[in-house]
Amino acid sequence: MQKAKQKAALQGALFITIASLLSKVLSAFYKIPYQNIAGDLGYYIYQQVYPVYAIALAFSTYGFPLVLSSYVAERLAKKDEKGAKELVYATFMMLLLIGTLCFLTLYIGSNSIAQFMRDEHLAMLIRVVSVGFLFVPITSAFRGYYQGLGDMGPTSISQVIEQLIRVVTILVLSIYLMQTTDNLYVVGAGAVSGSILGSIAAILYFFYWVSFKGSGLTIPSFSLVKKYRFELKTILYQGILLSLSSLVLVFIQFIDSISFYPLLVQYGYHVEGAKLVKGIYDRGFPLIQLGAVIASSFSLALIPYLSRELVRKEHSSINNRISAAIRVSIVVGAAATVGLVSIIHPTNIMLYRNDLGTDVLSILCISIFFAGISITTSSIAQGLGKSLIPALNVFAGGCVKFIGNVILMEQIGSKGAAYSTVIALIIVTILNLAYIYKLSKVKFFGLKFILKLLISLVIMYYIVLGYEYIYEKYSLFINPLRLRMLVEALTSAGVGAIVFTIVLIKIKLFTVEELSSLIKSKKLQKWLS
Repeated sequence: MQKAKQKAALQGALFITIASLLSKVLSAFYKIPYQNIAGDLGYYIYQQVYPVYAIALAFSTYGFPLVLSSYVAERLAKKDEKGAKELVYATFMMLLLIGTLCFLTLYIGSNSIAQFMRDEHLAMLIRVVSVGFLFVPITSAFRGYYQGLGDMGPTSISQVIEQLIRVVTILVLSIYLMQTTDNLYVVGAGAVSGSILGSIAAILYFFYWVSFKGSGLTIPSFSLVKKYRFELKTILYQGILLSLSSLVLVFIQFIDSISFYPLLVQYGYHVEGAKLVKGIYDRGFPLIQLGAVIASSFSLALIPYLSRELVRKEHSSINNRISAAIRVSIVVGAAATVGLVSIIHPTNIMLYRNDLGTDVLSILCISIFFAGISITTSSIAQGLGKSLIPALNVFAGGCVKFIGNVILMEQIGSKGAAYSTVIALIIVTILNLAYIYKLSKVKFFGLKFILKLLISLVIMYYIVLGYEYIYEKYSLFINPLRLRMLVEALTSAGVGAIVFTIVLIKIKLFTVEELSSLIKSKKLQKWLS
């Protein structure tokens, strides 16, 4: 019976992991068609306020629900169903107060914030995105409660619904507004409103689920906040730490939002020109997000297993999983980075219609490698119950990013911002790896592993370059240019993936023991090793 419960819990955790991955892919992918609709200037406008929404989303889908669910599960294990529900209500009231304060701060201070960002027209978008903080209490309470019950279905489905409605609304409204107004800030405000509609859709789903299950809702009382003040302090503290530790890329984008454009203007760029440069620079982040999600996907599935084995004190199994997860993130991240660098020119044209900023995107592609490892190591630390240091490391990376922007952008413009992004992620990666080593004393990789990986990457890189040379020589008949670049990018990526996989298998980069901690299929383990 106990084994069955544990199996169900792990299946639920994996289910929510898949939903989280799907949501992250959707969150990165929609930006590409949005840029095609609104152009680089419209993309700049949207990206300036996107990090604020992303922070609210992390609080409502990850940080607070995860911490709250552990308290709910603990009380339900003690047969204290009333206490579990009261704690959920108390958490809701606390987050309602905080969410309202965040909303009022952003809404009332929107003009001041926009002036600080050197673009007063952004005030309208800041006011729209501020509304999102009012929904954080509701979605956090629902998700935390059902996750605590061990029912991952409502949380997973609500995440997917929220992102689907958001993406569809953003794209549909953007197309409509581009045809009815020439004000790109209005188009941006419409796009941001998609996030609000996504949150409303998720909440409506939860209300439907509650009515379907037949469990009534009651009006929460502020007296519960006082009753559970000690638990609420922990939920607030841990929830913020968990959210921050998972927001390394968002935090870097936030630093760019408040510094990139103002610095360019300060260093002599024309206002409109600086906005376009920022929009072109921001093309790189969907690519970084997608690459980092792929590189860190194994680590997300790792967290429930680490938590279970930590309780059982199965240190050997924990160390195997940690080592394997880090090695996989290194291999996948390195392959994604080198592969994308080799095809970045056709990819830029394929996705964004022209090759503007290709040199900057090439630098940003390096971020994929370090972003994947930093997200993986943060996830491992969270699985081990440690969130403070990864959160502090993200903050340290943000400080490095800001200083890098100030110093480097004066010399080399947007390339300086790209280099500072890479440097910041290197710092976060090194700090996280050092912390994981301190916790586990695990040897992540040796010289033999690095040499085999480098051989695989070099072979893949030059074969892809050779393929591209031949393709570009004999594909001039394919028109228009964007179609030709689409075929080149996709086929080159396919060639690179096939070559890299074959070389990995031939040189046996992974052992069966390492793969068994991440992959359950015996046939797949044997084939890959």
